[in-house]
Amino acid sequence: IILFQEAEKNHIKWCKLEEIWPQADYITLHVPLIPQTTGFVNRQTLSKCKPGVRIVNTARGGLISESDLLDALNSGQCAGAAIDIY
Repeated sequence: IILFQEAEKNHIKWCKLEEIWPQADYITLHVPLIPQTTGFVNRQTLSKCKPGVRIVNTARGGLISESDLLDALNSGQCAGAAIDIY
Protein backbone atom coordinates (compact mmCIF):
# COMPACT_ATOMS: atom_id res chain seq x y z
CA ILE A 1 0.00 0.00 0.00
CA ILE A 2 2.85 2.39 0.77
CA LEU A 3 4.30 1.85 -2.71
CA PHE A 4 1.00 2.78 -4.36
CA GLN A 5 0.62 5.85 -2.13
CA GLU A 6 4.14 7.03 -3.00
CA ALA A 7 3.49 6.52 -6.70
CA GLU A 8 0.26 8.49 -6.53
CA LYS A 9 1.88 11.27 -4.51
CA ASN A 10 4.52 11.63 -7.25
CA HIS A 11 1.93 11.59 -10.06
CA ILE A 12 2.96 8.12 -11.19
CA LYS A 13 0.21 5.92 -12.53
CA TRP A 14 0.61 2.32 -11.43
CA CYS A 15 -0.34 -0.02 -14.32
CA LYS A 16 -0.42 -3.71 -14.90
CA LEU A 17 2.09 -4.92 -17.47
CA GLU A 18 -0.69 -5.83 -19.92
CA GLU A 19 -1.78 -2.18 -19.89
CA ILE A 20 1.71 -0.91 -20.64
CA TRP A 21 2.52 -2.88 -23.82
CA PRO A 22 0.04 -1.01 -26.07
CA GLN A 23 0.92 2.41 -24.63
CA ALA A 24 4.72 2.37 -24.63
CA ASP A 25 6.79 4.16 -27.25
CA TYR A 26 9.97 2.74 -25.70
CA ILE A 27 10.45 -0.40 -23.65
CA THR A 28 13.60 -0.70 -21.57
CA LEU A 29 14.47 -3.89 -19.75
CA HIS A 30 15.85 -3.80 -16.21
CA VAL A 31 15.29 -7.31 -14.91
CA PRO A 32 17.46 -10.31 -14.10
CA LEU A 33 17.49 -13.37 -16.33
CA ILE A 34 15.47 -15.95 -14.42
CA PRO A 35 13.03 -18.57 -15.66
CA GLN A 36 10.12 -16.11 -15.40
CA THR A 37 11.87 -13.48 -17.58
CA THR A 38 13.51 -15.69 -20.20
CA GLY A 39 12.01 -14.70 -23.55
CA PHE A 40 10.05 -11.93 -21.80
CA VAL A 41 9.89 -9.91 -25.02
CA ASN A 42 8.63 -12.24 -27.71
CA ARG A 43 6.18 -12.46 -30.60
CA GLN A 44 3.17 -12.27 -28.28
CA THR A 45 4.37 -9.26 -26.30
CA LEU A 46 5.57 -7.43 -29.42
CA SER A 47 2.20 -7.95 -31.09
CA LYS A 48 0.56 -6.14 -28.14
CA CYS A 49 2.79 -3.10 -28.65
CA LYS A 50 1.90 -0.13 -30.80
CA PRO A 51 3.56 -0.14 -34.22
CA GLY A 52 6.95 1.52 -34.12
CA VAL A 53 7.82 0.63 -30.54
CA ARG A 54 11.52 0.75 -29.68
CA ILE A 55 13.23 -1.78 -27.41
CA VAL A 56 16.31 -1.16 -25.24
CA ASN A 57 17.95 -4.08 -23.44
CA THR A 58 20.99 -3.42 -21.29
CA ALA A 59 20.03 -6.01 -18.69
CA ARG A 60 20.68 -9.59 -19.79
CA GLY A 61 20.77 -11.65 -22.93
CA GLY A 62 17.92 -14.13 -23.14
CA LEU A 63 15.25 -11.62 -22.14
CA ILE A 64 14.32 -11.09 -25.79
CA SER A 65 13.52 -13.74 -28.34
CA GLU A 66 15.95 -12.61 -31.02
CA SER A 67 14.10 -14.25 -33.91
CA ASP A 68 10.80 -12.68 -32.81
CA LEU A 69 12.51 -9.29 -32.49
CA LEU A 70 13.99 -9.64 -35.99
CA ASP A 71 10.54 -10.42 -37.40
CA ALA A 72 9.11 -7.36 -35.61
CA LEU A 73 11.90 -5.17 -36.97
CA ASN A 74 11.42 -6.47 -40.51
CA SER A 75 7.65 -5.92 -40.37
CA GLY A 76 7.91 -2.43 -38.84
CA GLN A 77 6.10 -3.44 -35.67
CA CYS A 78 9.35 -2.54 -33.90
CA ALA A 79 11.09 0.58 -35.22
CA GLY A 80 14.41 -0.08 -33.53
CA ALA A 81 16.28 -2.01 -30.91
CA ALA A 82 19.35 -1.20 -28.84
CA ILE A 83 20.97 -4.27 -27.35
CA ASP A 84 24.37 -4.26 -25.72
CA ILE A 85 24.23 -7.90 -24.63
CA TYR A 86 23.11 -11.18 -26.15
